[in-house]
Amino acid sequence: MMLPSDGSTVLYDPHFSSEDGSSGCELELIGHPPEPCHAICGDVDNDGLINILDIVFLINYKYKDGPAPYIYELGDVDGLDPINILDIVYLINNIYKDGADLLCR
Repeated sequence: MMLPSDGSTVLYDPHFSSEDGSSGCELELIGHPPEPCHAICGDVDNDGLINILDIVFLINYKYKDGPAPYIYELGDVDGLDPINILDIVYLINNIYKDGADLLCR
């Protein structure tokens, strides 16, 4: 399998199988390994910023059946798992009141 070098995305499902139990393809990575994830603690909507949209995202997740953060730990900003109202307040204080540093694990 050749991966494109033009920046386009290739999706691969390691759990895919056909009726005979094989996926019908092979994956061989040649060259450099993928870059490590550079996630930002508190950036629960994955837009590269920590702002009011992240607060709204957490509120929707906890109280409106919204989607979970793309990396769950990024929403646990007080480091005291699970994500709850305290994380929302902690994030508000961090953004608007120069509060304590975010403590994602």
